[in-house]
Amino acid sequence: MPFLHRKIIIILVLALLIGSGYGALTKHEAARKRAVVPGAKSAATRAETRLLKREDGRLTVEFECPDMTIERDSATGHIIGLDIEGATPCYQTGVPRLPALTQLLDCLPGRVAVEIVEIESENIAPGEMMAMPEDVPVDPRPSDDGSSGRGRESLDEAGPPLTWRERSAMTPLKQGFWPPEVVTVQEAGVFRGHRLISLRFSPVQVDAARGLARVIRRARVKVTMPRAGTAQDRLSDRPAETQLLRSLLGPMKETALATRAEEAFAGDRNPRGSLDEVIGGRWKLIVTETGIVRVSGEDLRTAGCPIEQITPYDTHIKNRGREIPIHLTGESDGRFDDYDYLEFYGLPNRLTYQSYSPTLYSDPWTNENVYWLSWGDGTNGLRLSEEDGTYHPEWHSQNVTYVRNVVHFEQDSK
Repeated sequence: MPFLHRKIIIILVLALLIGSGYGALTKHEAARKRAVVPGAKSAATRAETRLLKREDGRLTVEFECPDMTIERDSATGHIIGLDIEGATPCYQTGVPRLPALTQLLDCLPGRVAVEIVEIESENIAPGEMMAMPEDVPVDPRPSDDGSSGRGRESLDEAGPPLTWRERSAMTPLKQGFWPPEVVTVQEAGVFRGHRLISLRFSPVQVDAARGLARVIRRARVKVTMPRAGTAQDRLSDRPAETQLLRSLLGPMKETALATRAEEAFAGDRNPRGSLDEVIGGRWKLIVTETGIVRVSGEDLRTAGCPIEQITPYDTHIKNRGREIPIHLTGESDGRFDDYDYLEFYGLPNRLTYQSYSPTLYSDPWTNENVYWLSWGDGTNGLRLSEEDGTYHPEWHSQNVTYVRNVVHFEQDSK
């Protein structure tokens, strides 16, 4: 019995030693994968955007970031990504994963300029970097061995798909610091008559080929916006819509305007409309699938739309500020009756955030894409052209023995 007790004690001691050794190895490996960049420490714990001053069409905006962390490849030790808490990870071919801060502003029509007035940065040499490879489509066809999911490089040849590490090794690293601009501004779209612009701040620039990085801990920028005097023919916003816009803008809520762009339509404001009419005469059509969308006069009447006021010749469908060509019946008699209909090619909400992350094909929040129906502005609407598809006896068929291109089609099955 004493011998058995000694065996049990020896086994427990060995188990404790192995467990502590594994825990130390795991901690060491985690530290090697993701480590805080050495150097001056930042007081911030999360990336922040602050509006410091606003007057006469000029904004002073400050960006502040905490310490950056580095993620390394477990096999090579090369840098996979540079991250900052509170910033959005962005993927760009030829460089590691980089952080970015993006902020929306409400803006009148006109030119927007941005200028860096103060910056605190540090140049470091964190080590060799891995290039983010280009995204490749996956071939769903099974291979000879029954497996599937071959990458583009192997569509026309046998063999297993290339791994991410192999594709990264084949991707050349970008020369020079990337991104080239620390602060940029671009159009973000239109939200209920409000023009939104996107202010993008890149707190880390890398020269991937040389293993260098420029870390920006704090930056103060001046944004020059179009002045209120340039606003022409604008409508007053509803208080609830102004509040909604302010919540959307977050730290830039003070830029929310109480007026929106005027759009003259002939429709009657009808609160019963389940199509959610927002601006006089505009009706919202929500599309969640790819394909031809047909809306009849009866559909619109059921939703509360006054179809007797629709003038077919100047009926429009717009999506994200651009007019979409449509096929519409009822233009011959100048009326849009219950049995008349309009058709257009609709798409769900996709690629909205690809400017922030090239791999983000679907919107992470909603697949609803809004198309706006309007009429009464006196301008002819954009129409789909018609072609005669009738068979002609003089046409002769021809056998096709080869094709020049292989086209890959993919359907989102979620």
